[in-house]
Amino acid sequence: RVVNIPNSMTILTEMLPVSLVMSKKKLTGVYNFTNPGAISHNEILDLYKKHIDPDFWYENFTEEEQAKVLKAGRSNNELDTT
Repeated sequence: RVVNIPNSMTILTEMLPVSLVMSKKKLTGVYNFTNPGAISHNEILDLYKKHIDPDFWYENFTEEEQAKVLKAGRSNNELDTT
């Protein structure tokens, strides 16, 4: 079960080449990689169903229902990429 909330995501095929160049240049520090915009959990799972497993099934539940089964709170956010 998932909560259908938009979040920022990082597409690894876009991040990995950049991080390899940074590594070769010996750049250090804290870097936050994210793609612009946000995508919901349902959108990701619908893409999975479309491209990987059409028989995959999921259902939504509320943030309140989710909080009852998690040991720690979960953050949801859309990062500013400007």
